[in-house]
Amino acid sequence: MSELSKAGKIIAVINEKGGVGKTHTTIQMAFILASANMRVLVIDNDSSFDATTALTGGNIPEEISEVFKPKGVANTFNLYVKDMALIPVRVRENIDLFGATERLITVSGEDATLSFIDATEKLAKDYDYILIDCPPSIGTQSSAALKAADAILIPCLADSFSFKGAVTILTRLKAAQKRERKAAKILGIFVNRLKKPMANSVRDVVEIMQEQFGSVFLTYENEPLTISETVKQTDAMAQGLSVIETAPNSNAAIEMVTLVKEVLDRMSRIDEINNEYQAYSDSIGRAY
Repeated sequence: MSELSKAGKIIAVINEKGGVGKTHTTIQMAFILASANMRVLVIDNDSSFDATTALTGGNIPEEISEVFKPKGVANTFNLYVKDMALIPVRVRENIDLFGATERLITVSGEDATLSFIDATEKLAKDYDYILIDCPPSIGTQSSAALKAADAILIPCLADSFSFKGAVTILTRLKAAQKRERKAAKILGIFVNRLKKPMANSVRDVVEIMQEQFGSVFLTYENEPLTISETVKQTDAMAQGLSVIETAPNSNAAIEMVTLVKEVLDRMSRIDEINNEYQAYSDSIGRAY
């Protein structure tokens, strides 16, 4: 992976629908980027703190578990509070973490959002990539991520519910782009947790999504880029490890590496992709 370029970018992994694999995508991307000697910061922006649990093996350090105390310097909650000490914890080589607790659900308000934007901008100077694992809801945390990130990545299941969730995110993003000092651009949408071989009905849904989302729907070698739901993926997540470590020659590992390579390639031409998508969505009369 030596050909991967460093960009110092903030990517929010987001969908309004739950269960689409946002946390798995965030963690596996972090592992793969770190294996390429990139400095990665993961921000767990979800009060269910699944990413925190996975990356710490359930042994959450007091730097995260404590809030508003001298040792609580790595809790995501602090990113929403002005002038707090912000020192992430190292969870493995090249990967640092701001972890969440249930306290994160109490965050609200424009001041909190502005503090989050300022904090992530400062932190970005020390990393090649910041990955934000977002909650499955539309609230302050998701809104802050949309405004702080350089780009958003949207995992979807091949069903109407996560499709609607993606549309909701795109609609909110378009509104944010019009009125905010900073708002993310669309990096891509892809089908996650796909059972293979695909049933014809599922293939139809994937084709519809590709048609609806145009240039922001991820493809590889002219085919939809999909991530399969496999035992190897599940096992890697349960162990808090990368699938490229637990099963390096598996299709699961190949798919995740392909996703990361495509993400990095698209980061280098994100303006072109978004301009093309805007023209396409205007031409078919879509609000998103």
